[in-house]
Amino acid sequence: MVESITPTTPNRGPVTQEWTLTKVEYELEKQELKIVRHDIGGVTVSNGGSGSFAASGSNVQSTELTVNSGLEVVYGVSMKMVVPVVSDDGVPSISNTPDTLLAGQSNQSYSSYKGSWNCRADPGQTKTCRAYINEFKVTTPYKQTWREPGQESYSESTGVLVQQLWGQPILIN
Repeated sequence: MVESITPTTPNRGPVTQEWTLTKVEYELEKQELKIVRHDIGGVTVSNGGSGSFAASGSNVQSTELTVNSGLEVVYGVSMKMVVPVVSDDGVPSISNTPDTLLAGQSNQSYSSYKGSWNCRADPGQTKTCRAYINEFKVTTPYKQTWREPGQESYSESTGVLVQQLWGQPILIN
């Protein structure tokens, strides 16, 4: 027998760690994506010359959920769910791997980048090579379906997932 995931009872909440998150739906048609490009280095060479440049640093990825209506989710409740992601060239999609997010908290992860790049110009040519990182701000409305402990009924909460994501360095050569 397949269990239905249709909300059937009024909101009872608040959601605590004992509740089960059974489904997350994103309103991708209402998703907003803003991209800011950050230059991290570059070099200009000419007339058969070559040059190189390097950059390193840390990327911070921040994810925060806010509940707008429905069940209140208690601060710190752990939720394992897939989230929207953005490729380094700005294409949004949904992750294949669930992340564990904590309700009401800014969920942050860090990654490092490091690179060095060479630039070469042909004789009679001037060439500029640059590296940059895209910063993405993704705002996605969502609906969560929850099951209360010991109950067969479901209730919902809706809100907005806000993510600040930093891509890996991209070279313009």
